[in-house]
Order: sequence, then C-alpha cells, then structure tokens
Amino acid sequence: MSISSANPTILDGGPANNLLGANNDEPKTSSDRSRAHGESLKPESKSTELQKARDTCREPEPTPGEVHAAYLQLNGQITAKLDAYVTQAVKAKDELEAMLPLVDHMQSMLSQRGSRRKLMDTLGLPTWSEWFEDFRKRLHEDITIRTIQRHLRKYRGDAPEKDVNVIAKESVRHVESKKQLEKLESAVKKHKQLNPAIRSELIRALKARAKAYLLLAEKLEKGAGR
Repeated sequence: MSISSANPTILDGGPANNLLGANNDEPKTSSDRSRAHGESLKPESKSTELQKARDTCREPEPTPGEVHAAYLQLNGQITAKLDAYVTQAVKAKDELEAMLPLVDHMQSMLSQRGSRRKLMDTLGLPTWSEWFEDFRKRLHEDITIRTIQRHLRKYRGDAPEKDVNVIAKESVRHVESKKQLEKLESAVKKHKQLNPAIRSELIRALKARAKAYLLLAEKLEKGAGR
C-alpha cells in the first residue's frame, strides 16, 4: 500500500484543521465569547435589556384595596395607642384634682407672712414657688404655677382671673377717659376757688400718677424689645 495515498487535507491546514480548533478567528474562552456577544449588541439593544431588567425588579404598584387596607391597619394601631394614652391622661387628671385640697393647704401654709414666714425660714422650709417647682418636677407634667393657681381658684370657687389683654384694654379706656380729663380740666380752670389743702392734694396726686404712668410706659417699652 502506498503512503502517498494519505489524505493531503490534514497536512495543508484545510477544513480538517478547522474541525480540530485551529481557526484563530473563533473565541477561545467564555470571556472571549461574552465580549464578542457584547460587541455584537447595538446600544439600543443594551438599553432595552437594562430597562427590561429594571421592570422585572420593580415592585408592582399596590391596588386600591391594598392601600385602603394598609391605611386601616395603621390607623387601627394608632387608635389603640391613643385610647390607652387618653385613659391614662384622664386618670392622671382625676388624680391631680384629688390632690387639689392638699395642694391648696400647702399654698396657704407656705404663703404665710410676718412672724410665721420668719419661723419657716428658720426651719429651712421652702416658699410656695420653691415647693411648686419641686412638685412640678415630680409630677412629670408640663404645668406652670399659673395653671395650678387657676385650678386652685376653681376648686375654691373663686371668680376666674381676667385675661391680661382684657385688663389692659380696660386700663386704656380708663387712662384715655375724656370724662375724667374734663373733670380735671374744670378743677384746674377754677383753681382760685380751690381750698389750698385740696389744691395741694390734687397737684400731688397728678404728679404721682404721671410719674407712675411714665414708669409703666418705660417698663412696657423695655419688655417689648425682649
């Protein structure tokens, strides 16, 4: 048998070599294949695939029924907490009102003046305001001394204190009273008819009142800048 009859295509790098993997144009590794695949994709294709991936990962929009159910659940939890808070608040208010007779007695004791106050100072007892500050801290409530005094007046049956703005308005009407001014002007015009003692008393009263009014005005002006 002659050797020259062997298939020459195996020796000349023909199609047989391609079957054996000799073609250098084919990707040799998986990374090469991925790179080649990526390069073959157009920018529009990449964007589309990314958008599809985002749409897949995005949570679906809740239905109206789910939104309503979530609201009812959250509102129910808050209502349960609120009911417990209101119950405790009402109980705390009732207990504070039950203490009012004792607090009223304490205020009367610590508000003593004269020899009684000197005795309490000697004993190292606090004043009413000092005692209340300690009471407020132990109460763990945001309550002022004016608030507790209002409760005490209500407990005693005293008339409620007027609002400071109402008092100020009444004072303005009194100070600017034309009727009162006319009376004073009439007395000044007839000053020769005045009794010397009454004349001196009126001058003193007017000067004292004018000084007091000016002092009050200065305090108000200073307080307005704070």
